[in-house]
Amino acid sequence: MQTHSRLDRRAFTLIELLVVIAIIALLMGLTLPAVQKIREGASRTQCMNNMRQMGTALQSHQHTYGGLPAGVVTTGTWDWYWSWMGKLLPFVEQQSVSDKAKVHATTVSNYPWTNPAVGVPMKVFTCPQDPRGVLVTTNYPGLGPVGLTMYLGNCGTTGTSYDGVLFTNSNLKMADITDGTSNTIIVGERPPSSDLAFGWWFAGSGWDGQGSADVVLGSRDTGGAAYFGAPPTNVGLRQGNVTVQADAAHWWSNHPNGSVFLIADGSTKFLRYEADAILPALQTRAGNETVSVP
Repeated sequence: MQTHSRLDRRAFTLIELLVVIAIIALLMGLTLPAVQKIREGASRTQCMNNMRQMGTALQSHQHTYGGLPAGVVTTGTWDWYWSWMGKLLPFVEQQSVSDKAKVHATTVSNYPWTNPAVGVPMKVFTCPQDPRGVLVTTNYPGLGPVGLTMYLGNCGTTGTSYDGVLFTNSNLKMADITDGTSNTIIVGERPPSSDLAFGWWFAGSGWDGQGSADVVLGSRDTGGAAYFGAPPTNVGLRQGNVTVQADAAHWWSNHPNGSVFLIADGSTKFLRYEADAILPALQTRAGNETVSVP
């Protein structure tokens, strides 16, 4: 009887190895877009949930104080240059931050950029889709950390037209939106500017002293476009990029093909960039336009 000292073994040939690698690459090519799509869907859902929470907070503010918060306060009181987001703190489960901010403003200084609330990161005011992953910037020595936002209030056509819902020293009620709360935007997306100087959630003077491009945004603010060195067409709702400073002048998001908006009736809508043509009508509260949110 013949015995063998070892078993015969057969290794992969080069061609077989290349075929296996090609199959793995193909599977990865099919899987990665699906994973990316799932992640984007989750980010958009989170973004919409943030806006719904803000919608509830705006309604609660009206119920408590008899009206919506001002887009930004410039009257020189203790809440000087506080944004509408700063005013919503008690209604987004941030009462302690609100209390500390008010104590500082009324007993230490009303200068908003030294308020301890400035550096507090607020997830409810940020979209998880921003590739920079920024909630706080430390680019401004002497001020300490500064919390950022991806959500701006609708001030109307421009920062000085006062025909929107959240503008300088505004004091409106939902009933003042005679175009209909289901046909009027109240909050939209615009990531912080590339230099992180515009998009500070707690307080913001904007490029014009009216909070524009900082905590509120207009539909056709050509002055803002000029300020950022962009042509007058760089306004409204259009594609943007986190590396382009001029894109701070218009609505956009890091979601593909469009941006999420909070409607005054509390609903959320994803508007594609093609909706820019009707954006001016959606941002006025009493323009008697006939368009509706698509």
